[in-house]
Amino acid sequence: MRRSLRWVIAAVVGIGVLGGVGTFTLLAQASAPTITAAPAFTATQLAAYAGNDWVENGGDIENDRYSSLTQITKTNVSTLAQAWVTNLGICPKGGSSCGSEEATPVEYEGTMYIQTPENGVYALSATTGQVLWNFNPPYATWDPGFANGSGGRQPGVVVANGLVFVGLADGSLVALNQQTGAVAWRTITGPWQEGIRLSSAPIYYKGIIYEPTSGGDGGSISNTVDAFNAANGALLWTWGVVPQAGQPGANTWSFNGAITGNLYGGGAGWQTPSIDVKDGLLIMGTGNPVPWNSRGPGENLYTDSIVGLDLNSGQLKWYYQTVHHDLWDSDLPNNTIVFNEKYQGKKITAVADVAKYGWTWELNAATGKPIEKVLQVKVPQDTAPDVNTWPTQPIPQTPNVLFFPAMPNGSGRLCATQAYWDEPLTTPDGKPLDFACDFTPYDTTSWQVTPFENIDWPSSSYSPLTNGIISCGDNGREYGHEQIPAASETIGTHGGIGAGVLSLGGNIPATNTGNFSELNLSTNKFDFHQEWSEVCFSGSASTASGLTFVGHLGEGGISANGFLSAVDTTTGATLWNSPLMNAPAAAPPITYSVNGTQYVAEIVGGESHEDPTGGARGSFIYAYALPPSS
Repeated sequence: MRRSLRWVIAAVVGIGVLGGVGTFTLLAQASAPTITAAPAFTATQLAAYAGNDWVENGGDIENDRYSSLTQITKTNVSTLAQAWVTNLGICPKGGSSCGSEEATPVEYEGTMYIQTPENGVYALSATTGQVLWNFNPPYATWDPGFANGSGGRQPGVVVANGLVFVGLADGSLVALNQQTGAVAWRTITGPWQEGIRLSSAPIYYKGIIYEPTSGGDGGSISNTVDAFNAANGALLWTWGVVPQAGQPGANTWSFNGAITGNLYGGGAGWQTPSIDVKDGLLIMGTGNPVPWNSRGPGENLYTDSIVGLDLNSGQLKWYYQTVHHDLWDSDLPNNTIVFNEKYQGKKITAVADVAKYGWTWELNAATGKPIEKVLQVKVPQDTAPDVNTWPTQPIPQTPNVLFFPAMPNGSGRLCATQAYWDEPLTTPDGKPLDFACDFTPYDTTSWQVTPFENIDWPSSSYSPLTNGIISCGDNGREYGHEQIPAASETIGTHGGIGAGVLSLGGNIPATNTGNFSELNLSTNKFDFHQEWSEVCFSGSASTASGLTFVGHLGEGGISANGFLSAVDTTTGATLWNSPLMNAPAAAPPITYSVNGTQYVAEIVGGESHEDPTGGARGSFIYAYALPPSS
């Protein structure tokens, strides 16, 4: 284990029955439905595609976001109508101080569970939207000194074994009684005083909760992936993204300036991992190293990597680093997806992950080796002090979903363009502003503008009908970067440097376009590849009737009134749009069935990461179903 003694003590002290301390509100009424407790679930149940219920963040433990339901079809989807809408009332429309409503709801046996940016959890009737209970973390009692702000982005919960599991902004992993919202146990994954927070939804499998930590981007201690006993929160194992002295991979790190060890190397976990049952692996993409520049030479394992960890021990079985010595925050926030693939005449288990720069990684899930061609491309070098560029970068030869201009040399690299830049071309320090291609280094002499975070955490989905990965992103998002020398970088309140870079955001998302695409993994070609007039930020969910559901931020991207669409999974043709909603739709939809009626639901309230609406917010949950006569 790499966890410090202080962490172990905190975790043990944190475990306990904390119900009865005024942290939850049970809103049961005479007419309220009975909440059915979820079972422990078998491995077979959790690996199967979602059906009547959607109990994991990704629908199943492979993160497919695919449902076997077929009541809503291409023929009748045009009659889909609003079944209910609930305003949680925690974020008034237009409240730009609110966080981002980007969580995936889960549903079991007629009850829906959702996390909000303020870290609260709500249980609602999945057929009426009636709120049954809500939980609000008692930070003043738990963590004196921790101040809960707007909440940022909190991605959701998982249900199993009669409990709702949720990760919180103060680094707490909490289990709630599924029927009342009372706290069953709480454990501390890492100290908030040193910047640890939880930014990904937990995943449950065979009595274990798996949860990555984050905070590295803000200068926290290096981040981990942890496994806990789902019954009591006891720590089972931990794996550090950044290896410490004496561990394999530690020799890929060296530091300049104030930071002298890789205890503050970053490696935040942004995504819910996926599980490969066949090979017994937890698979996920890891975050970028910090500070962004002036770290000293080295590849910086195991940041910016897709990793396979043994489910029972946390041992690293394989890794594939997608960016060496990252200077650009080009990590892997999108979810990994496990699926079956025919490769060289054999059926294998594969894993895919859509990268920030728009190409799709496809690896053998058992070995981590690429199953599509990858070029080791020579990239520009910079010999300025402390830049420490790596000579090559791996680029998969999968079609790129972004609409940036490609370099003419066929390398797969994409280039920023002044056409997307709507800010002044002058810089704060008067140094040149150069429009460049991905993997272009920067130093103290100029600003290099490159594509930036174009595919982020909006969840991709997989359809076995087409063997396709469906993704959602942003064309036009560019940033200019200038190096901060190591001697000028300053340590933050959590003990690390954090980003340690000068940045210029040169466009506003209202001028950007979106990409919505399905890459066929059998042909390595697009089934559809769309450029939207607005940023695509919601993520998607697909069904066995050949439909894919995806949310929109608003008409033209700037109306602040979002809507939900149903498209043909094979062609991308729009078959239905919902009426306009009360806020931008920036969260992934789900589908489920109760009493023979299939619903499609989504939380709607805007987002702050690439917000084209000027701060439109809300806290609405919409659900749609076919009219009774359909």
